Amino acid sequence: MEKQAALLLALCAMFLWGSWANTLLLFGTRFELYLFNYILGHFLAGFLTFHDALPSLNDTVSAGGFAMILLSALAGALFALGSLLAVASLDLAGMALPTLILLSIEMAIGMPMLLLLEGWGTSMQLAYSFLGICLVLLAAFLDAWCHGSLQRDRNSNGSEGGPGHCFGLSSQFSSLSFWSFRATSTLVPNATASSLARSLEAPQDAARLTFLTHGSGALPSSMSSQQVLTGRSGPLPARRVKKANLGLIFAACGGFCFSTWPCLGSLVEGQTQWTTWDSGPKLNASAFFFVYALGAVIAVLLLLPPLCRWPLHTGVNLNFWRSYSELTPWQHFLGLSGGFAHGLGCLLSIQAGRVLGNAIAMSITRCQPLVCATWGVLVWGELHGARWKTKVIFGAMLLMFVLALILFLLAGS
Repeated sequence: MEKQAALLLALCAMFLWGSWANTLLLFGTRFELYLFNYILGHFLAGFLTFHDALPSLNDTVSAGGFAMILLSALAGALFALGSLLAVASLDLAGMALPTLILLSIEMAIGMPMLLLLEGWGTSMQLAYSFLGICLVLLAAFLDAWCHGSLQRDRNSNGSEGGPGHCFGLSSQFSSLSFWSFRATSTLVPNATASSLARSLEAPQDAARLTFLTHGSGALPSSMSSQQVLTGRSGPLPARRVKKANLGLIFAACGGFCFSTWPCLGSLVEGQTQWTTWDSGPKLNASAFFFVYALGAVIAVLLLLPPLCRWPLHTGVNLNFWRSYSELTPWQHFLGLSGGFAHGLGCLLSIQAGRVLGNAIAMSITRCQPLVCATWGVLVWGELHGARWKTKVIFGAMLLMFVLALILFLLAGS
């Protein structure tokens, strides 16, 4: 594969990572119910290159490389766990600070870890990569600032969001590229509500059957970063501050999960500068992704039932399998298609990493907030109620991502 083709694959992966969240917004109910089909969609994407994966899997198993299989499955489990922690952090601590923490850890720790594993490359590649990381971190800071500014704008003019209660500013971060999970007052308009309603103690709680539902006294996920630690009329109750702090811890843990799984991919594929490690049996990119997706499926099978019964976030508890069985065919399709799109993006990025190295390929793919923001502004009205200052911050954030993307492309070429 030529470098130009690999760069094109990474750009296609960036588009897919930035687009799958549209299905999540249309899904309209608890994220845990979406996640299972989403991970199954990843697994289905793995079959696209199964003809390439099967020989590598056979060779690795024959050579006794079971450690490579386990590391690949662990990578998928980390992705699934990071997804759940990220959603819980948004619900507990709002959008601004968790978004900043997630994206900062993924770029500031994840890319240097990949460079350390794969080698720093030439001095120009290192310089481009370092400057690109700095610009992404600046963009993440501007994103968090934009969240708080937009919330203040909407509070001042009495607006609660764009058309159809759209979900805030571009909170697209890392591998989970979706918009703000601000709870609305909209009832769940499908059969799932019956199972959710049965999980509530009081009928009046049915009004909280929202995308990420909130319990009584929970910290609203629409809070800006300034409101996390202090309220409008004084300090927030200790319980709310404790929940917010827990949300920030979840964000840090989720960011670590997202930054670690590509490193395991480099190890498994033998894309390291450690000659002693590379001498053993290895998986190719297709085989790694297939086992990665299988590991994610096993992880959600183990995690989702107990985490629905005892949620990490402020949502009500529910019976996972009963609620899942009540999803409509359309909702199942949304989850599978969203997962397939994101999984295909992962697969393309990993294939591009064969030529570019996973550090460069993943960095290009992680610039997907450009695509997310385009969907958000043009389709979902994310800047509804924003004043000129917020729009300037938003534009500056996009500019930083564009410049970072250009630098990563230069590093790859």
